[in-house]
Amino acid sequence: MSRVVVASLLVLPALGAGLLYGHFRSTGVTPSYYGEQLILAVEQHAGVDVATTLRSILPASLSNGQAEPNAVDLQRILPPWRGAGASSLRGDVGPRYDRHGSPLSRTDENRWKLAEPPDHAREVRVASTAALRRAVAEATPGTLILLAPGSYRLAEPLRLGEAGASAAAPVVLGSERLGNSVLVTTAPGAISVEGAYWAMRNLVIRTRCAGRACPPPVELDPGAGGFVASNVFASTVRQLASTRGGDAPNPAALLDGVTIVGGSAVSADRGIRSEGNRALALLQAPSVVIACETLPQSGDNEGCATDSLAEAVRQSRPGGTILLRRGDYRQAVTIGKPGLTLVAEPGATLVETSTGGKGAIVVRADVTIDGLACHGIRVSDGNGACVRQDRGDVTLRGVHFHHAQMGVLTGHAGGRIRIIDSYLHDNGVEGSGTLGHNVYVNSGELEFVRSWSLRARNAGHELKSRASRTLIIDSLIASLDARDSRLVDVPEAGLLQIERSVLGEGPLSENGDLIGYGLELPEARKAKPGDRVILRDVTFYNDRPYRSRLLRLGLKAPVQAVGNIYVGIKLRSGDRGQARESLRVPPYPALPYLGPGPASRRAPVIQADSRSG
Repeated sequence: MSRVVVASLLVLPALGAGLLYGHFRSTGVTPSYYGEQLILAVEQHAGVDVATTLRSILPASLSNGQAEPNAVDLQRILPPWRGAGASSLRGDVGPRYDRHGSPLSRTDENRWKLAEPPDHAREVRVASTAALRRAVAEATPGTLILLAPGSYRLAEPLRLGEAGASAAAPVVLGSERLGNSVLVTTAPGAISVEGAYWAMRNLVIRTRCAGRACPPPVELDPGAGGFVASNVFASTVRQLASTRGGDAPNPAALLDGVTIVGGSAVSADRGIRSEGNRALALLQAPSVVIACETLPQSGDNEGCATDSLAEAVRQSRPGGTILLRRGDYRQAVTIGKPGLTLVAEPGATLVETSTGGKGAIVVRADVTIDGLACHGIRVSDGNGACVRQDRGDVTLRGVHFHHAQMGVLTGHAGGRIRIIDSYLHDNGVEGSGTLGHNVYVNSGELEFVRSWSLRARNAGHELKSRASRTLIIDSLIASLDARDSRLVDVPEAGLLQIERSVLGEGPLSENGDLIGYGLELPEARKAKPGDRVILRDVTFYNDRPYRSRLLRLGLKAPVQAVGNIYVGIKLRSGDRGQARESLRVPPYPALPYLGPGPASRRAPVIQADSRSG
């Protein structure tokens, strides 16, 4: 903070107020951040009493009569499609049909659109297997049958019969959130679909077949046309659904966003279409250890080997698998066995735990973590992470890390970090001092694919990478209504490549740079052959009312920018880019991907001046 600004404010209040506002506007930071820095400077030069007085008049001086933008209540509405397989992070997954009555896949939707849930003609809530059977038998067109959290054992087939449903009014069976409700089946065809336009969503299905992969739990009659299963997680099955009888359902059934553990989500039967599904062929005893929140073995806990994560790791073989059943786990673990895979059933969450003063899971060997949720991780030094990598390659797929000091934090021993189909948000350190980020990679390589990093808290970056190679592909990185810093910060240069993604700077972001590159290098450091920035087919949004810059470079490195669309971004040419209205884009906070922008046949290479943007 300039001593001239502080002195003028103290000696000549009227002149000082004008100078103060001018200096504030020149910095490009938000009023809240500027005010904090000014008060600290006044306290240092003029004492606590003067700083206290200043605190009471500061908002009016900085705002110039204009209030700060109000925080937007997004109600955690998320894009309805975020990759292959089941995910608790998807928004509404109700069935959709074309004009011919055939089910539509979620892949047809705009990935970044914020969607509202559909209306239903009738809603029935059930909390027991008996009530579930009654609701199914009495279903009428447009009925939504919602299962309360818990397990529902189907010892006899649950028959989804003719209910007069149609593409305009299907009957939907499911839960409000994937991971809440579990159907436990013990025989083939435990869910018998006999009528048209039934749908299943947000369900976990477990089968029990004496240690072997079970036949499909869902059987479809020829009359089960238009059946849809979306956002379903099924374990210990060969496939989710099969047809019964000589004729295939018409219209064809659709499996959309299904994860199968132990077999194949893709049915070989005619009349069943498969889109966006995942198969984890991992369950081959004795290489799998099933861990549960509690013991003894009853209800949800059948087949569990332990209720301790550390014990599950100890029992696992190198290259083996841990299947973590749903529940809140207030225990942390260090993974040092190579090749281990941790598969979390939807609803399995690590909560407010840490080990070694580092995080919930400390990684010291190659590991894959699939589907895990985590929040509330805090340690004394402010670096508490959901996943803390010391060494080894780490693959995170379908994880949901939020409200921790760090989402992902890695060490300095290298390693390949892959974050796929994942969602990280609201991570950061409370108060001042240490900064926390959604993603912070200190070495090695980083791939961020089909993933989201949103709302980093208290001036943290959405994604910070010191990796030699940072790839961001098909992803969404945005401030929304958070007081974050840069969207992407690559302080030690290297390759930064961003493609087919959305980057959105929100109105409260503290930093005027959307992207920082090479800003922590020594002044004498020259560009190396691997230093390069590639921005291709990216949609950029700037909803910040203060001065912003798309890219700030700390060294002369080649920048390739082609096919991008700039919404509200001031470019070096002086063009601010296109406004939302001219592109017919909904107002903030909507962040739709607009596709590739106009591009010449030859991609331009822009040489930016050192320490400029």
